[in-house]
Amino acid sequence: MSKKSIKPRKKPVQERSKAKVEQILQAVLQLLSESGLEGVTAIKIAEKGELSVASIYQYFPNIKAVIVFLYEKWLKELLLTYDRIEKKYYLKIPMDEFFTRLGDAFLTKTIFDPRAEAELFRASDVYPVLRAVDHEHSDIIAQRIAGYLKGYGSYWDKEKLKTFSLFIYQIMCTLQRNYVEERYGASRQFKQWGEFMLLNLIKECFNRNKLKTKLLPSINPII
Repeated sequence: MSKKSIKPRKKPVQERSKAKVEQILQAVLQLLSESGLEGVTAIKIAEKGELSVASIYQYFPNIKAVIVFLYEKWLKELLLTYDRIEKKYYLKIPMDEFFTRLGDAFLTKTIFDPRAEAELFRASDVYPVLRAVDHEHSDIIAQRIAGYLKGYGSYWDKEKLKTFSLFIYQIMCTLQRNYVEERYGASRQFKQWGEFMLLNLIKECFNRNKLKTKLLPSINPII
């Protein structure tokens, strides 16, 4: 499928058009929550959103384009999470506390309904085009994490830090997916262990003789 075919037909400018697109997106999110990815069809979107099928295709060429649009919107919201944490805490608090706050916000934040987010995760497995979107987003996040590490005094070079940061981000994504989908019935414990592991990994790219951080929190066994 060409790149053009997954892009919105036109960008809404007027308030009425923006409201219509939002109406479409909300209908899709409800369907994702209620009946999963397979339940999202033009007819069902129209019924759920109380609009015509023609109005859907006025803004999107197909249903896949709507899913891609929602997925990209979700990723942009995650970037805003980084913006907020960075603005409030970056270099103002110890490194381990900063990354704890960043990880906690990332792992537990849900932009949409958790079931809808779980279906968007699944869409990234179903639609190859979303893998390219993920790759681009991961590259952006890896550069930001590398910048944070450098700012806190890592002695690693830029390229190694970026590769390391990509690895860190992929672990965070796996933890987030488990948390949102509540896999294995131990999402809270997984989050705690995950944060402990990530903080210890992050310490590997610092000169420990020069780094001033608080002691890592102890972890509790599953009860």
